[in-house]
Amino acid sequence: MKKHTRDRSDELTLCKLEGGQVVRTRPLYEEVFSEDCEAFVEYYYENKAPGNTTFVLETDKREIVSMLHLTPYTLCIKTEGGWRNLPAYYVVAVATGEQYRHKGCMRRLLEAARVHCEQQKVPYLYLMPADPAIYRPFGYDYCYARPEFYVNYKEDDLPGGICCVEVTGENNNTVIEELTGFTNAWLCANCDFFALRTEKYYVNLLKELRAQKGNLYVFLHEGAVEGYYCRTGEGEPNMGCGRDCIQEAMLSEKLIAEFERYGRKPPILISEHRHEIIMGKRIMPVWKALFQEEENLISLQRAGWLTELV
Repeated sequence: MKKHTRDRSDELTLCKLEGGQVVRTRPLYEEVFSEDCEAFVEYYYENKAPGNTTFVLETDKREIVSMLHLTPYTLCIKTEGGWRNLPAYYVVAVATGEQYRHKGCMRRLLEAARVHCEQQKVPYLYLMPADPAIYRPFGYDYCYARPEFYVNYKEDDLPGGICCVEVTGENNNTVIEELTGFTNAWLCANCDFFALRTEKYYVNLLKELRAQKGNLYVFLHEGAVEGYYCRTGEGEPNMGCGRDCIQEAMLSEKLIAEFERYGRKPPILISEHRHEIIMGKRIMPVWKALFQEEENLISLQRAGWLTELV
């Protein structure tokens, strides 16, 4: 006979943390996400967490036992009337201590996030689920599958006029400025729905990559940015590339054509063995106020590149 467990989440206090308060969630983060290296956890709590809005459930002794972090992004959405920028939250670091799982904690936190979005006039939430089935009952639907890539070139064997440079402290500012322009133009041409890239976005991304023993690499053709990819040094073996893991890459048509002119495949190819699912939820009262006509709603079929790696 199945044993029913009483919903204990109502015994816990719901709190909202911001700024320096969010560091209180670190013990729970380290407990639940024990696979993350110390350098990455340091990066997260120094660079990302302070800018988040975080909802937690805590005991009467102020022990945090469940949490959900909301990272703010600006989404670019293509409508019949043109491009629009909208605020959104990426749901991340969702965790519950083992003793409090399956007791309604997640339901309370997701509802708190929804109410917060309504109050702040934020129309969209999205996340990368460990299991999509967990979030479907809460109104999250499939958005897109984020591909993983692998390297298909050797540094000493690139076609004439093309080079690949690793972003370093010496060339950070110049390369990031050019890369930001390239990426947003590429996304406008290839997607209907994406997270806006800014120079700050790439500064944070570089810190995140380096915390995972990785970096950002930019393809230049005759001095102009024509593509890039992000490589981390952690993860599962990836198509013969050791433990390197490429989770984001963009190549211009010009760069691809130049490789084809030399009888070569593109320098970065999509892996067939792994695609991470992104799910999203429209906050309908806010969404409907922004998009009055059904034909102006976005199509999620060409959504892409919504997140950094976390």
